[in-house]
Amino acid sequence: MVVENLPDTHYVRLHAAGKVSTLNLRFVDLQKGKLLKLNTVRVNPNRPFHFSLTRFVFFLSVSYFIYVFLPSSRIYKWRLSMAHKAQLILTIFSMLVLSAILFAISRLAEPEKMFSGTYLTQDGGFINDSNQYNHVANALLRGHAYLDLNVPRWLAHMKNPYDAGLRLYYGQSTGEQSYWDYAFFNGKYYSYFGVFPVIVAFIPFKLLTGHDLRTDYAVVAFAVLFVIGAFYFLYALLKKYFDKTSFGMYILSAITLVVGGSGFTQVFLPKIYSLPILASLTVTTFGLGLWLRSFRANARFTKAMLFFGALCIALNLLCRPQFILSAFLAFPIFWEQIKKRLFFSQRGVWNTLAVIAPFFCVGIPAMWYNKIRFESFFDFGATYNLTGFDMVHHSRTIMRAPSGLWMYLFQPLNISPNFPYIFTVDIPHGFMGTFIMEPYFGGFLVFTPIAFAILLAIPFKRVMHTQKNALLVSGCVVCAFLLLFLDSALVGVNSRYFGDFGWLLIVAAIIVIQNLLDQWSETETIPSSGVGAITYTVKAAWLRNFALCTFLWTVLLYSLNLLSQGRYYALISSNDTVYRAVESWSLAFQ
Repeated sequence: MVVENLPDTHYVRLHAAGKVSTLNLRFVDLQKGKLLKLNTVRVNPNRPFHFSLTRFVFFLSVSYFIYVFLPSSRIYKWRLSMAHKAQLILTIFSMLVLSAILFAISRLAEPEKMFSGTYLTQDGGFINDSNQYNHVANALLRGHAYLDLNVPRWLAHMKNPYDAGLRLYYGQSTGEQSYWDYAFFNGKYYSYFGVFPVIVAFIPFKLLTGHDLRTDYAVVAFAVLFVIGAFYFLYALLKKYFDKTSFGMYILSAITLVVGGSGFTQVFLPKIYSLPILASLTVTTFGLGLWLRSFRANARFTKAMLFFGALCIALNLLCRPQFILSAFLAFPIFWEQIKKRLFFSQRGVWNTLAVIAPFFCVGIPAMWYNKIRFESFFDFGATYNLTGFDMVHHSRTIMRAPSGLWMYLFQPLNISPNFPYIFTVDIPHGFMGTFIMEPYFGGFLVFTPIAFAILLAIPFKRVMHTQKNALLVSGCVVCAFLLLFLDSALVGVNSRYFGDFGWLLIVAAIIVIQNLLDQWSETETIPSSGVGAITYTVKAAWLRNFALCTFLWTVLLYSLNLLSQGRYYALISSNDTVYRAVESWSLAFQ
């Protein structure tokens, strides 16, 4: 591909055989009426030196990033403590850089085009409107739950309005299109996406400014909050259970949690689909972190942290409801205290109330909101979505689960030596029925191989029980597989859903790795700074290096995947300038 403003693309390296006397030039995809001006074509020219400041800064930054995390780095010798000023500054700096990267990724596909207004899809059959949360905000401010959107007459009278084929036909033939990916129930449009972002972001923004909040900005805001929540949660986790955690392992683990927990994937296409997942990741990490930080001496707890931690977890009912499974992690976290009757007893009544009451505070309004919209306390409305297949009447069978589990966990990459290197994989054809799969590139364990460390808990189970966190590892794995099963059997395969279960597997792997590092490492105090210094044995160094390699692999793969063709709003079509610029960097290797 030759691009006018990219000099590197003006030189094409030919690998011909024998003596070449004739060259044929063929131009494809030229639009009618478009002028193509070609000044000259030269053979065997002397290629001038071309310096790209952007390319230089990019690769310099990548090199320094790798250098910082090399095994010889002193960040692996510092014992984790935010009392150490340098560690606190570097942690804040890491969060700022990661947040800036997420913001930059969210701009790649030029989202301002997505929110410039409604547009028709499927040859004029459906209306695509990316401002769904603003419609919800408007509806709630007017005192009702249904959306103030025009319902076509034919849709209101359809026997089965969830038949996508008929909706397409009527939309094209009548000129009255239905909305895409909106819930439809009893003749009105609703939103089945969690209402929490509307309450804390869209409504306040509208009341303060009088304008709509663009969804992509809200996605970035919750992505940044997820970064803060991930760093806070992991710090609380590592400080509670381990004495010999290095600062380097903490930063490495936190970045892995954000990237492997689908952070890059969610912000690349910053539409409404990402918001409930990012909101749930945010409130869940903050909630678990508050629970872990609630412990005090003399078998006491900070009641406020118990309460607000439970409140955060309960808010999942207003974000992405399946995340409410994380509430069951309270049992492994507080198991020793439950056995000592500090919960579920007269002695522990206030602790128990502090953990349980928030679920009623959030659950009752959430159930009532469901009742108002869908005439059921327990129906969140996803079934009534007007999408590409009939979600009301399609079969719900566990027979989708085996293919789904394979795709979600183990599906190998479809790779090529040609840019952009990673390509979509095929839909499994062994299931004789509807198998829902959006553009997909590989299994979670391929993208995030640190999760394989969970298997080390089997040969080293004695170490796990000594550290008293084996139950937490088991709880994370069980919750992850329950969510995997539900996603596989009910909603299909989508890399965006890595956010549902991936963070749980990463947390379980981090716990297993740090358990072994605690057993295989030694600490001493550096007199000049008062900070503990960690010395790794050979086994500990190998395990740390495994974590480091998987971390770099995860960052590399998720970054390359942003360039892949076949995904929604792929850069090759949404932002050809950036795509071709990055492609030109690889020309020297072809």
